[in-house]
Amino acid sequence: MMYKKKILLLTALSFASLQAKQGMWIPSLLKALNKEQDMQSMGMTLSSEDIYSLSKNSLKDAIVQFGNGCTGEVMSEKGLVFTNFHCADEYVQAHATVEKNYLKTGFWASNLSEELPNPGLSVTFIKAIEEVSHLVLQGMDTVSENRKNIHIKQNIQNIIAAQAQKPYLQYKILPFDYGTSYFLFTTQRFEDVRLVGAPPHSLAQFGVDSDNWVFPRHNADFSVFRIYADSLNNPVEYSTSNKPYKASKYLKISNKGVAENDFAWVYGFPGKTAQHLSSYSLTYLLKNTLPIQIKMRTLALQEMDIAMREDEKTRMLYTAKQASVANAWKKWQGQERFLRRYKVIQEKQKEEEEILAKLAKDTLRKQNFTNTLQDLQMIYKQAERFRVAKEYFLQWRMAGPDIFKTYTKLAKLIDSNMSFSEKKNQINKLSEEFYSQTNLELEKKLFEVLVREMYNNISPYFVTSLSTYVDKYQGDFNKMVEELYANTFFRPKYLATYLQKVKEQKLKEDFKNDPLTYFHKAMTPMVDHLLNQNKLLDDKEEELMHEYVKIKKHVFADKVFAPDANFTLRVAYGKVESVKPNNGAKTKFYTTMEGLMAKYLPGDYEYDLPAKMHELFENKDYGKYAYPDGSMRLCFIASNHTTGGNSGSPVLNAKGEFIGINFDRTWESTMSDYYYAPDVCRNIAVDAKYILFILDKFASSEHILKELDIVN
Repeated sequence: MMYKKKILLLTALSFASLQAKQGMWIPSLLKALNKEQDMQSMGMTLSSEDIYSLSKNSLKDAIVQFGNGCTGEVMSEKGLVFTNFHCADEYVQAHATVEKNYLKTGFWASNLSEELPNPGLSVTFIKAIEEVSHLVLQGMDTVSENRKNIHIKQNIQNIIAAQAQKPYLQYKILPFDYGTSYFLFTTQRFEDVRLVGAPPHSLAQFGVDSDNWVFPRHNADFSVFRIYADSLNNPVEYSTSNKPYKASKYLKISNKGVAENDFAWVYGFPGKTAQHLSSYSLTYLLKNTLPIQIKMRTLALQEMDIAMREDEKTRMLYTAKQASVANAWKKWQGQERFLRRYKVIQEKQKEEEEILAKLAKDTLRKQNFTNTLQDLQMIYKQAERFRVAKEYFLQWRMAGPDIFKTYTKLAKLIDSNMSFSEKKNQINKLSEEFYSQTNLELEKKLFEVLVREMYNNISPYFVTSLSTYVDKYQGDFNKMVEELYANTFFRPKYLATYLQKVKEQKLKEDFKNDPLTYFHKAMTPMVDHLLNQNKLLDDKEEELMHEYVKIKKHVFADKVFAPDANFTLRVAYGKVESVKPNNGAKTKFYTTMEGLMAKYLPGDYEYDLPAKMHELFENKDYGKYAYPDGSMRLCFIASNHTTGGNSGSPVLNAKGEFIGINFDRTWESTMSDYYYAPDVCRNIAVDAKYILFILDKFASSEHILKELDIVN
């Protein structure tokens, strides 16, 4: 449904930015918020209708949400999709074996029949975005405080129910900026997405942890997939009879290169920002949350690093997990460092003081804002012990052992209605899958070191059931973990023989009494209690932040604030732009093959390279992908405001042509989730010319190249 222009004008008063380069903008509102004009003044030749339209195919129809946390872009009429390698490494890893280690060698399909299916992977298109704030918030003035959330949920259900429920479409309504506005999204999800190509890990993730979140960078961080559909081009589950998706819109890829100060913009699905946080929120973040997250992941990464350097199979098995754990770990370190360096808490305090000063004559609002600040401060005092404990538990779950994810699957199998013989077959399969994909000694070490750290640093109130185990083993965590794994019926070798003899009822009893089941069940009530308590505190904080942001926007009514990212489709724009790093020495805005080779260390986990790259470099065999100065450029930086979720987003030029693929931010830029500093915040992209070079000269992938619409 369409709403009157006055609704958009009301929105224009509620969203906006302090600077042209700051902000992640809802594409349907670019014209209403004068962002179209601003982008055109910086060099863009497109209209807002070219970027987002309901009446014609527009660039939005070439942008997809890739999986559950990244962005992708459609690059051909046959549904070819680009995204980052690091968004897809788990799928490359899933197809890898010791004999065919695609992480080491790369993978390139030479025809459609060689493209590999990926169960569980989907891509989602945005079909429409509409503001529905006035409908969601309708009747709120007459509702009691404790029923407001119920009222909003009911309004949302009614709005979605009123949509014309078309086949293959989904509808969702999301809050923006703590429920100060709401938007309806109409989406279409495709679930048959196949791997077409990926460079070796050594090229895609060159520099691994040491170079992550920094610039200069030399990564070929991209991968290629294809969307498949049924004979009518509709979403369908995987089948060998499916056909490549026929795209209504796809991006042209530029082989013209980029120059400093070129207009550049990013179109994608940024995950989460919190630009409006209060000074109390940031104080808590720097005091508690970030230090705990960094400490727990440091311990996990130390163990993974040792095991992965010692054994090639372990390196292959844990590449995706290690990358995931390390990515956030280094980002959090950057946030902690630069939020302090830029004195962001003090900046927030100044903003709060300014709001109070501007409300000097508005007694009611001033008192309301004062109360809100005091209540936020109180919330953090009340929440501290719960949130500290929760953070330790979360990091143990996310960076620690994988056995309990498998035990959750095991519990479902044992309780299922399938025949007992099939049940045993599936349990055997699950065991083979787990132990073939796990370094058991590393698994136990992660369990041990993270449980010890958690136990020693949270209130005894939250670890009473864990204390039973610790006391039993007299504080010997190593012995505790060894015995848990040694005595489970699920252990390898023992399980197959056990399942041949066991009766169904005995299996259920043994699972119930299994030491790992007992441990999991002992921990679960603690975690559930923590999550419930935190949910109550989070809900209260959300209400306070709703009031905080509402008053802030009232006070700064002449400014337009871009809404915080929430993994919805956004536009960010700026220019290709250098930056002065910490040492004050300005570096180039791009990197080259010479820089890649200068870092090369034979056999090193982070800096090794395939022999083919040496050959291409020695012969300067760059073909038509070299720049006019003869250099082969790899990556570049630009001043686009990005965050997690923008991984895989296309970086586009003034004409909307693909000039690169976003894959990271500089370390200073990690603070932009909370505070954007235009002098240092930069996103990092793989140059489109380097992608074409890899496809052509390194991979000899005609299957992919011939589909691309290359602009020379």
